[in-house]
Amino acid sequence: MLQSSVRQHFLQVRKNISPIQKERESVSICLQIKNIFSKYSPKKIAMFSHTSLEPNLFPIFSSDYDFCFPKISDDTMIMKYVDSLEQLKAGEYGILEPLEECVVADPKDLDIILIPSVAIDINNNRIGMGKGYYDRYLAQCSNALRIGVIFRDQFSPEVFSTNSWDIPMHKVIFG
Repeated sequence: MLQSSVRQHFLQVRKNISPIQKERESVSICLQIKNIFSKYSPKKIAMFSHTSLEPNLFPIFSSDYDFCFPKISDDTMIMKYVDSLEQLKAGEYGILEPLEECVVADPKDLDIILIPSVAIDINNNRIGMGKGYYDRYLAQCSNALRIGVIFRDQFSPEVFSTNSWDIPMHKVIFG
């Protein structure tokens, strides 16, 4: 399947997921993530601020870990550490991002990266929104466990076509 057609299909699938299903699956996803944290004992974790179409991971945020969030700057994504969710404000795409004064994370220091996706296939290939922000960032993260986070309906048993710069996930979590 071509990435552009897969993206369009799964963007529509994602829009059709009911609010009740999103909430229920978000709770399940957070429980699975907490189990992974127990197993791997990470210190530095990159997560994302959800849109209305993505799983809500805010319940996993705690002072037990060093959490960082993406920030888009000059068409590049960086991650910045936050001490509280109050240090997030709406950014370029209306998604909550860290404030300017937050400290930039070194990609090589991250233990786990939780990655939003439009769809993920059976081989853990990820389709994002198409700007390549995560693929470029993940190329710098040599030590991190890459975990794709989606709703169940966004998982595809069919294999996607990939590009040389696409970076597959190590694990996929869905509700």
